[in-house]
Amino acid sequence: MKKILIVEDEEKIRKVINILVKSDEVAADEASDGMEALNKIKNNDYDLVILDLMLPVVDGMTILKDIRADSRTAALPVIVVSAKNLNQDLLDGFQGGANYYITKPFEPKELIDSIELILGVKY
Repeated sequence: MKKILIVEDEEKIRKVINILVKSDEVAADEASDGMEALNKIKNNDYDLVILDLMLPVVDGMTILKDIRADSRTAALPVIVVSAKNLNQDLLDGFQGGANYYITKPFEPKELIDSIELILGVKY
């Protein structure tokens, strides 16, 4: 069973992503702010993080940099899902260590396809 952490401060979006990603092969956990996300990443083993960039308490870019700086999580795949959609935002995300960058609003298929690609699961 693969385990995904969904880091999103907007409850409706977080719940939609949770419904989309759960399957027989995938379990989902949630965090609604950056500090909660950092604590969960530190204390759990995830196979993938779906990360919003605009979060309360600790922003998503800081989380991404922390993930990449820690030898235990440096290889943890991260899909950024953000309303930040300028070319520079995408560049910053990839330079910060994102494996994939999806802009909001997003098509569910794009998220599912990226998860299938990264985790090797089928929906």
